[in-house]
Amino acid sequence: MFHYITLLAVLCSLAATAGNIQPVLRTTSELNNGVLASPQIGSSFDIKATLVEKNQVNLTFQDAFGASCASTHDENICHLKGENGNLIRVRGYIAYENRFQHACAICTNLTILDKGSPTPPLKANVPELLSGKFDFRLVSFKGTVRNLSTDEIDTRFVFLLVDGDGATIPAVLSPNDSIDDNIPIGSLVEITGICNFGDNSVRRMPGRMVTTHNLTVLSRPEDPFNAPSLGDLRQLIPAEIAALGRRRVTGVVLTAFSGNRFVIRSDNEFIHTVQLSSGPSPSAGDFVTAVGYPESDLYHTHLTHAIWRRERTGTVPADQSSAVNVKDILKDHTGH
Repeated sequence: MFHYITLLAVLCSLAATAGNIQPVLRTTSELNNGVLASPQIGSSFDIKATLVEKNQVNLTFQDAFGASCASTHDENICHLKGENGNLIRVRGYIAYENRFQHACAICTNLTILDKGSPTPPLKANVPELLSGKFDFRLVSFKGTVRNLSTDEIDTRFVFLLVDGDGATIPAVLSPNDSIDDNIPIGSLVEITGICNFGDNSVRRMPGRMVTTHNLTVLSRPEDPFNAPSLGDLRQLIPAEIAALGRRRVTGVVLTAFSGNRFVIRSDNEFIHTVQLSSGPSPSAGDFVTAVGYPESDLYHTHLTHAIWRRERTGTVPADQSSAVNVKDILKDHTGH
């Protein structure tokens, strides 16, 4: 009787243990679900796929069910050469990474099974990239450069904001990219790269972005200041203002601050704040033209990602300043 009870207890224990064993993830779809949708910390994966990209910290791969990525911590894997199109077997586990503060797929073993054929980029537009259908895929898309800025920590990296079909996506250029050095704002470009989501990086980039491999400037604006006048936008709601595209304003600079911002009184007597893509700003009293993207804070219309130039002709209004005390500054036109 004692042996029967002991055997029963062992069987029950084994059954309970088996119930806690998580199945091995075999597809990129299962891996993405275990990392992004419903984190399955501790689960292992063993996937046969096609390599899309590999560098010293990450590898991106795809199969018939989708595409995914994994971090490569092992030094042997980091230095293992892999090329786009290689048939691979990638194994590892899902862990919570304190550096990134989210779940990550960690590759512990990478085997190149066959050379394979290079994977061509998938054609997409910006809204499609933002939809998630192309996550971790090699893509190619066209758009207009809305802004360009150098990374504040590592100046070898450049970030672009690219507009297309009513949407905007960021793209990052690295020192190894094949790019054209002259990319004026307003240029039409074609970009090839990886559409990343939940990038395994200590940089917390919201949403999706394209890690660029190649950038070609298809056309540059003949005159970057050839844009429609900003005009009177008081009848438009903020969403309509943001969808206008590049606009131009001409007037006198009232003040400049923060190195890349200034306030302008336009020739139709509207006052706007202009935020430049890069400094320096003009000086107070300068008569200038600025071109940028209009945005609204519900009360005023501003220009962002702007460029400017001094105008040789123009009427600078006479100084209308007057001496007031602090109490008067805080009053409105009704005296309250």
